[in-house]
Amino acid sequence: MRGHWWDVKRRQYLGLAAAGLTGVGANYYLSDRQRELNNPLGIPDEKLETSNFWTVSVLPDTQNYAVEDELIKHVEDQVEWISENKDTYNIVFATHEGDMVSNGASHEQWDRIISALSCLDGEVPYSVVPGNHDWETTNDKSSSIDEYLDRFGEKRFEDKNWYDDVGPNGLSHSQIFSAGSREFLHLSLEWEPRDEVLDWADNKIEDYRHPTLITTHSHLHKGILNGKRADQLEEENSRGNHGKKVFRELVYPKQEVFMVLSGHSFGGLLPRNRGEYHQISDNVGDQPVYEILADFQNRKEGGNGWMRNITFLPEENGYDKISVSTYSPSARKNQVGEPSDFYFELDFDERL
Repeated sequence: MRGHWWDVKRRQYLGLAAAGLTGVGANYYLSDRQRELNNPLGIPDEKLETSNFWTVSVLPDTQNYAVEDELIKHVEDQVEWISENKDTYNIVFATHEGDMVSNGASHEQWDRIISALSCLDGEVPYSVVPGNHDWETTNDKSSSIDEYLDRFGEKRFEDKNWYDDVGPNGLSHSQIFSAGSREFLHLSLEWEPRDEVLDWADNKIEDYRHPTLITTHSHLHKGILNGKRADQLEEENSRGNHGKKVFRELVYPKQEVFMVLSGHSFGGLLPRNRGEYHQISDNVGDQPVYEILADFQNRKEGGNGWMRNITFLPEENGYDKISVSTYSPSARKNQVGEPSDFYFELDFDERL
């Protein structure tokens, strides 16, 4: 990797700075960007015309949607939105943050979620990482994970030209996708990844030396103490590594890793901000790593269809940006406020 390509000049957020502290009004779910630009990602018209941007779509925990036929419609809406807007918003990749189902032993729940997510096939490259609820017994890696392996294992993706490799236990995967003039490595790591998975991921980063995004199910906490990485294992047999150790052993030493996405934690003091948090941390080279949490399972109807879109906007207003927006295709609304609608300002020419 050449130079210090993650030298952050400054950062700020979009939306209403005090949105989490003020009363809920008629425009609570309607962001300034949507009102002014009439698109949920807030992309300026001139950018839409040039297609000089790209987007990664993020599906947070879908476990409560999978419980009922009426609720799985939220996932169907998300997938349909990605499919219909992949060209308009240049969606180059989609990633699921884990906990696809609530009960990993329920064949019916797996049927619902695979039916919904299968609509991504042939539309965009995507990854699906297992969460703690996706094992037959929640939090027990000694129990069966066959439903995931049968439906979302290596065989599902091995013939895709963007699919790279599978981890040592079949639950973690690597993908390569192109955006702009660059190639990116994406690593989807099992919930509380085991030592051998971290070794595999480390080797992948070394092999490619691409800018790298990681999706794993549990990483950041959201609650009274924001910004605290998971520091205790929830797996009842202590099989794996918590977020703090994953950051220390895999993310921190690797300058290529610039973003970690996670779900799992849905706490928070204010109902409107539950399950949302982001922070910027430094790696070994004093370069920023963007850690972003989204988990809306504790909201209305198991999440009301809220999803994330991460849009890369080269040379926007003199800077390059990574812009994060929160949108529900089901409600056709954006969520406004710093926890939901924010961006990081970068200089891609210097960093990449």
